[in-house]
Amino acid sequence: MRILIIILFMFSYFISFSQDKKLFEYVNIYREHHNLKKINWSDDLCLISIEQTNKIKNDDSLSHSHKETYENVVMTNALPNSISMEKSFKIFCKEYFKYDYKFDKNISYCELNNISRMYIVFLWHNSDSHKKILLKKGVKIGSCESYVDSNYTIFNNKITVGGVTKTFSKLPSHYKVKIYSTLNMR
Repeated sequence: MRILIIILFMFSYFISFSQDKKLFEYVNIYREHHNLKKINWSDDLCLISIEQTNKIKNDDSLSHSHKETYENVVMTNALPNSISMEKSFKIFCKEYFKYDYKFDKNISYCELNNISRMYIVFLWHNSDSHKKILLKKGVKIGSCESYVDSNYTIFNNKITVGGVTKTFSKLPSHYKVKIYSTLNMR
């Protein structure tokens, strides 16, 4: 009975997380774009990535695992939520992923997940210390994990009152969503 309880606990612990091989694919595309070799998936490092993503999600705070890997973490509440970030993100998506990012107020959760993964790489790309880790030479293995909250809202920068539409010129329409992610490489 005790073993069954442990198995059920472990299953429930990992149920909200899975191996994020799509994000890992985006990391490798980014690396290849910079003339670096792809890294191979590691199930051992995946356990670290899952544990760390779970920790930053539960704590709602950034921290690192300090488990002798090159590690990037990210936490955000929206994507992209400024005009300059939206413009840069559109360029980034086309350049690296051949994806034409456009805000869609009727977005599916599946598509939001996909965009969120690109946005995670974009955020790492825009941080010098995180970019150095993404472009680390000599690493051979890695793993990624991410959590994108299914409770997301749409911020529409247009409002219509009495037949007159007003646009908030300093804020783009964007998605308000909690995102947490970890990349580990060795």
